[in-house]
Order: sequence, then structure tokens, then C-alpha cells
Amino acid sequence: MQWTVRLEARTSQGEVKTTELVTFSRPGVVSTLAEIGLMLAETKTLLAKLQASMLCGQVAEHAAHHRICTACGVPQPLKDRRTRRLQTLFGTVEVDAPRFKACRCRVTTPVAGVTISPVCALLTARCTPELERVQAELGARTSFRDGARILESLLPVSPANHESLRTRTHTVALQLEAADRQVAAEVMAVRDEPAKAAAADASRPVVMLDGAYIRAVPGHQVRSFEAICGKVEREGHATRRFALVRSVAEQPHALLRAALLDQGWREGETVTAISDGDPALPALVRSATGGPVEYILDWFHLSMRVQHVEQVTEGLCALETPPLVPPDQAQIDVELLRCG
Repeated sequence: MQWTVRLEARTSQGEVKTTELVTFSRPGVVSTLAEIGLMLAETKTLLAKLQASMLCGQVAEHAAHHRICTACGVPQPLKDRRTRRLQTLFGTVEVDAPRFKACRCRVTTPVAGVTISPVCALLTARCTPELERVQAELGARTSFRDGARILESLLPVSPANHESLRTRTHTVALQLEAADRQVAAEVMAVRDEPAKAAAADASRPVVMLDGAYIRAVPGHQVRSFEAICGKVEREGHATRRFALVRSVAEQPHALLRAALLDQGWREGETVTAISDGDPALPALVRSATGGPVEYILDWFHLSMRVQHVEQVTEGLCALETPPLVPPDQAQIDVELLRCG
């Protein structure tokens, strides 16, 4: 048995073009379950040919449309033909990218002699946004090597190593951070109005930080690295969360500063920082604000320190030698210290 897949393309002028993509063959009488239906390799081949046919057709019609001069309606002279390679989720496609000279009706204008390339203007990146998004998502959820292997195994995507996957993941991360900074700037512009500025002074922004050391993968240049997570809260504002690795972040205080700006913080305003006993965390807040910071030890770590006192008190009560303070009174004092 044979199956032939054909693609029928209809242009905007009504022309119809049929292209035979691929033919699959199977025995009429199968002997195993593995011979039924499409195989992964066949599906990848079909998707790659379908993508190439559609993309080349779209790009060709785009170039033909922009070749027509908008002033006189005459096709602009062809200068040369080049090719561009575009990486997509379904393979790398090489397309024609013709360049045109400016129309003769514009000889007296400053654009005379200018080369026009509609395809190059359309293909502003080496890969499609969909491929970049999928690679960034896999890079964020798995290791870069595993993400590249998953893509190459399931889709006819161009062979990508872990370096390109990491680069595109970082590119998407920078784009998200830039969008957050833009939103924060817009919010600050609105909140700078006098009426809203007075309302913002009603509460002080509170920064809560905590850090942990994470073991690095074997063979990495360091055995462990410190990850810092935190959030910024202010009355009347939605909570803003953030995370960073101090050893690789170019400006670790910039992310915290953007979160503070999103909460309506203004230069010189006092900020409250709540964290454990690590002095580096309040120092990070001071670096981000450049102003006064009120440091508070969080209740969990404070309670842990009180627990040490409680254990010492229990040990003293268990001694045969009578302590200086009666056991009952010591336990009451520790409970008062715990509950404030």
C-alpha cells in the first residue's frame, strides 16, 4: 500500500500549485504492530518538507508584492539574488532573498540608488520566535544538553548544541527583564502624580530575603553556588518576587531595585529588610536602594535561636546541682522571650 501527501497552494492571484511532498509505503498484510501507522522519522520528514514548501511560497509572494513600486505601480529593477537561512521548529529552510533597485520614478529623490530587500527586512532574526520560545522553555525546565537532545529527537529542528540553547534561553530572559523594567518605569510615571505619591508614603516597602547554597553539577568550575530568593511587599500593591545567583549576575542589585520601583519606592525612602542572620542580604538591599535600610531578623531564625536557649534551660533543669534560677521560672522566661 502507498500513501502520497500532496500540498495545494493557492496564491492571492488565484493561481493553484500542487507539490508532491512524500510517499509512504507499507505492506498490505502486516506482521507486527510496529508496521502500523506513521513512524517518527517519516513524520519528521513530512513536517520538514511541508515547512520548506510553505515558507518558500510565503517568502516568494512577499518579495513579489513589495517589488511593485507604490508610486507608479511598475516592478522595480532586480539587482541580484541572494539566499537566507532561517531556523524553524521544523527544520532549517533556505529561501531566496532578491534585492531590488529603487524605481526609476524616484531618480530625483534622495532614495535613488538605494537597494531594497523585502525578505531581509522580514527575516530580522536567524530563527523564528516559536523556535526561540520552545528552546527557552526547555532550557528553563531541563539542562541545556537534555533540551537539545529532546528537540532533535522529537522534531525535525536543526541540530542544536547546548551552547545555542543556553544563548537563546538567556536572550529570552533578558527580554523578559527588559519588559519588566519598562512596566516598572510606566508604573512609576503614573505614581509620580501628587495624589498617588501621597498615598504611596502611607506604607514602607518590605523586602524579604533568604539564601541557600546549591550543589553544582559534577565537573562545574565551582562545587556550589548561592541562590537568593525574595519578594517585595507594600500595602496596596501586588507582591513582586525575584531570584538571582550572585556569582553570575552582572548587576544583582538591579533586579531588586526594579522590584522596589514596581512597588512605588522612591529614591531616599527607607526600606525594611527581613532576612536571616547573613549580613550579605541587607548589604544587597543597601546596594539596591543607596539609602537607609531597617534590618529585622525574621521570626523563624529568631525562634530557632530561642530554641537553643530553651534546650540549654532544659539541660540545666536536668542537672542534679540546683541552678541559680528556679527551673519553673527559667522556663517561663524562655516562653516570654519566644512570645514577646
